[in-house]
Amino acid sequence: MNIFKLKIGTRLYVAFFILLVLLCISSVVGWKALTKQKNQIFEITEVFQEKISLSIKMRNNLNVVVRSINNYVLFKEPESRKKSLERITEARGNVDAAIDALGMAMQGEEEKKAYEAILEHRKIARPYLKKVIEQIDAGSDDEAIATLKIGQEKVDNWFMTITQMVDLQRKSSANYNEMVQTDSKFSINLIFIIALISIALGTLLAWLITRSVTQPINEAIRITEVVAAGDLTANIDTHSHDETGQLMTALKSMNDSLVSIVKQVRTSTDAIATGSSEIAAGNMDLSSRTEQQAGSLEETASSMEELTSTVRQNADNARQANQLAVTASDVATRGGSIVTQVVDTMGSINTSSKKIVDI
Repeated sequence: MNIFKLKIGTRLYVAFFILLVLLCISSVVGWKALTKQKNQIFEITEVFQEKISLSIKMRNNLNVVVRSINNYVLFKEPESRKKSLERITEARGNVDAAIDALGMAMQGEEEKKAYEAILEHRKIARPYLKKVIEQIDAGSDDEAIATLKIGQEKVDNWFMTITQMVDLQRKSSANYNEMVQTDSKFSINLIFIIALISIALGTLLAWLITRSVTQPINEAIRITEVVAAGDLTANIDTHSHDETGQLMTALKSMNDSLVSIVKQVRTSTDAIATGSSEIAAGNMDLSSRTEQQAGSLEETASSMEELTSTVRQNADNARQANQLAVTASDVATRGGSIVTQVVDTMGSINTSSKKIVDI
């Protein structure tokens, strides 16, 4: 999947997610390294030091036992021997307690073998020490001294096993400390590498995303300025489907619409120019006809004046005819009266004629 075909918001989410994942990885690695280092330091400071401390305590108390036994042999005063015997008892208890505690802390085959050697030599040396005290108490000082000389070698071997345990613990502590230093350096280098990768990847993603956003926007600004200057011939290409691609598509649609509108305006302008030419020609023809019509109107006006004069004469004649008609009507009316009278006279004549006939 090409990340730069995604939308800007999704692209930013992916970039931040990658950086967060790297941050989480770095945090987890650091946490594990610190936890491991903490455990290792605890192992060094607590476990190994505790083992060394127990071994040294065992050796010191064994040394107290040996010196107290020597004092027990050398000093015959009851009070002195009593104190020596008390120190022997206390130191012996401390040795046994240290041995028991050390046995619970043993790890690994090498430590267990060293611990078993301590137990073995304790088992060998202790009877001689006990026998020396018994011989002293029995009054056999010469035998006690002989037994002490023989037991001294056994005790020295016991001391040697305890010293070997101390050296083993110190060596293990040093090796563990060296391992801690190695692990610490490795963890630091790993965290440093992850941090460098995060910084490099973050810088690369920031540059790529910024470039993928700013370039189309700058191109859109350039195209807008070109269109604003009146140049509609700009070639607008869109290669992405994100917001900037949608912006470029919208600019292309706007530019195409403006080109179409300009073509329509140009076509309409040509049509208007043609119509204007035709209107101008029509106006000229109309002007000519108007002039002709004006001449006809002048002739019509002259004819109307003549007609008006004729109508005026006709009106005068009509008034005169009307007066004559009124006069004729009066005459006719009088004639009608006369005729009526004549008819009446003729009726009287007829009546009289009938009477004459009858007579």
